[in-house]
Amino acid sequence: STNEEFQSTNEELETSQEELQSTNEELITVNDELQIRNSDLSQLSSDLNNLLASIEIPVLIVGSNNRIRMFSPKARSMFNLIQADIGRPISDLKSNLNLDVSAVVAEVSSTLTLIEIEVQDINGSWMRVQVRPYRTVDNRIEGVVISVMDIDLLKQKQIKARELIEYHTSIAEAVPLPLAVVNRRLEFESGNNSFYKYFHANQSAIGKDLFNVLKIHESCLQPLKKALNSALNENQIFTDIEIDCEVPGFGSRKILCSAGKIHWSGPQPDAALISFIDVTEQRLFDKERKYLLQQEQEARLQADSANRSKDIFLATVTHELRTPLASILSWSQLISGGHVNYEKAREGAAVIERSAKIQNQLIDDLLDISRIIVGKLGITIQAVDPVVAIQAAIDSVQPMALKKSVRIIPILSDEAAMIHADPVRLQQVIWNLLTNAIKFSPKESTINIELKYVRSEGRRFAQIKVIDHGKGVAPEFLPHIFTQFSQADSASTRVHGGLGLGLSIVHKLVELHGGSITAENSEAEPGAVFTALFPLVSYHNIAIVSDRPGPKKVADGDAKYQTAPNLDGMRIMVVDDDVSTREAIGIYLRAFGAEVSDVNSAEEAMQLLPKFKPDFIVSDIAMPDEDGYDLIKKIRKLSAEKGGNTPALALTAYSTTEDTKRALNAGFQAHVAKPVDANELGRIIKKISMETAQ
Repeated sequence: STNEEFQSTNEELETSQEELQSTNEELITVNDELQIRNSDLSQLSSDLNNLLASIEIPVLIVGSNNRIRMFSPKARSMFNLIQADIGRPISDLKSNLNLDVSAVVAEVSSTLTLIEIEVQDINGSWMRVQVRPYRTVDNRIEGVVISVMDIDLLKQKQIKARELIEYHTSIAEAVPLPLAVVNRRLEFESGNNSFYKYFHANQSAIGKDLFNVLKIHESCLQPLKKALNSALNENQIFTDIEIDCEVPGFGSRKILCSAGKIHWSGPQPDAALISFIDVTEQRLFDKERKYLLQQEQEARLQADSANRSKDIFLATVTHELRTPLASILSWSQLISGGHVNYEKAREGAAVIERSAKIQNQLIDDLLDISRIIVGKLGITIQAVDPVVAIQAAIDSVQPMALKKSVRIIPILSDEAAMIHADPVRLQQVIWNLLTNAIKFSPKESTINIELKYVRSEGRRFAQIKVIDHGKGVAPEFLPHIFTQFSQADSASTRVHGGLGLGLSIVHKLVELHGGSITAENSEAEPGAVFTALFPLVSYHNIAIVSDRPGPKKVADGDAKYQTAPNLDGMRIMVVDDDVSTREAIGIYLRAFGAEVSDVNSAEEAMQLLPKFKPDFIVSDIAMPDEDGYDLIKKIRKLSAEKGGNTPALALTAYSTTEDTKRALNAGFQAHVAKPVDANELGRIIKKISMETAQ
């Protein structure tokens, strides 16, 4: 048993020996591994030392106990370290940085987050300090690592770049023009204050399509997109591309766009700078200027044409005034010289009368044109039957028509209607149209005058047409037929007389009545057609005293159309400083049965007044010493018994509307312009006397 125990023990010892031998082998292996790791650690330590020695960045490692563990050679000067400082607390550190290093280390140790700080050293150079947790291989935090990078050059560049940006930004903000930056996708990146203010945009527009932000019209998109892409891709600058866009508060505006690629100082995405100039007012100004230049050119042409027309007109006036004057002078010399018998003298007197009336007609036309030019052509509106005016005008022109064997055929509507018109001026319009038709009608032809009532644009008009069968009007002259100083035939060999003013006067008179007049050539047969429209309702209120005492009379001496007034028993005093005029008026009035006494001054008239006791006074205005106004004022101051209420008529060459008003205001009952038809003068005296007696 003991032997067996010894044998068992021996076996156990052998087993233990084998285990020890195995353990020894394991220890040898571990020792070899430790030697290898120690060699690796030594190599790693050498590498770390060489790395720290070779890097140009100050690096400082602080342990978990806030003591210095290691630092790079560059950290010596930055943190004022020596080799003996390893193991010292970080709070004892006196660095060259304007930074509390221990406080930053404590913050990183507690938050375990990286901290980057830009600070300046004692020399004013900029440094970037990074403090990050020190992590072990098994991800344990055992302190912090402090690294410092010299960013002074970069910082100076940033400061200069920022200053440059601020400078350029201040310039851009000061510029009143809207400026915008777009990227390669033509998206809005930024803009100056003028851009945001003008287009009513805000920061929400950043990143959006520029064309949607500006609300540019579709017609302008393609040219602008093409130009911007060329600017970005090919570095091409474009200027003055005009676009139309909707601007809030202003509506549609015309804007000139100019753009170019932005050249950054560093690596930046491609972008383009666009400027906007609102040229809406300038375009309107250019358009208006162009229009004014055209108007000026046309005005010059019209002025030249008007000057030529006036020259022709003056030549025509001279011719037309001299023609009847020549007849007057010739027959006057023949009669005064006793070279003709009684019958020829009567014939000559009739020629002199016709010539004087023709001159009177010419002067009336000139006065009417003068009133039209200064805007003082007056009319008195009242209800007028157009049939009566047409019949009166036909009666007035019958002698002229009979001379050419021209028959006037009235075609008048049976409808009874009144128009608002001046009866005198209405008859003057129709008279002018008829005389114009007679003048250009061939012998033994007909003239139709039609009256009917039509409706146009919701209003009713009286339509008066005068249709002749002459040669008509030249097509190129039709647009100018109502123009002053324009004549279709202005040569010295004109067949027809007159100044060519009648139609321009007609046009103005019709317009004053709120109507219209047109001229055209007949389509069926040769001849001209004049159509005048007069409204049946009042166009506008006109209350101006007419500057004519009655309708125009034809320049013809046929006694059939002249009625001698009866002035039997009337005592009439004639006051005129011109002997010829005074004697002629006296002869006519005596022929009408009146008792006439004539004087040559206002003083003589006042002396004769209580002796003669006239029933009527005919006085000139322009007289030496005292004029007709002074005379009538003195008379009106007298009592009725002394003749203060004696009716008076001013017979004068002053024939404007102002002259008429002044004469009436002075105390005259009527104003008649020289020369006047003797029968007409007698009828006016008779009419005024009857009205005064009533």
